[in-house]
Amino acid sequence: MEIVINNYIGNFVAFLISPEGTNLGLITNIISLDNVRVQIKTKQAIGYKILFKEKYIRIDKNGNLEYWPNEFCYYTDILSKLI
Repeated sequence: MEIVINNYIGNFVAFLISPEGTNLGLITNIISLDNVRVQIKTKQAIGYKILFKEKYIRIDKNGNLEYWPNEFCYYTDILSKLI
């Protein structure tokens, strides 16, 4: 049995947008997105969103996304197999 390394899991391109509409930078993987979500929850920040595939996705003050794109689900699907 051969074990294969997949370094592309959870990679995507999204932009973090401030409440004022300023592009704060590029998010390129699910871990970076989760880090942003934790910061938003910790600071109870409001008005942030990400721009993903030409659509805005709001992030509430608890770090929850307005909706979860299918491209983000692959990572959680893999983790669930370890539980």
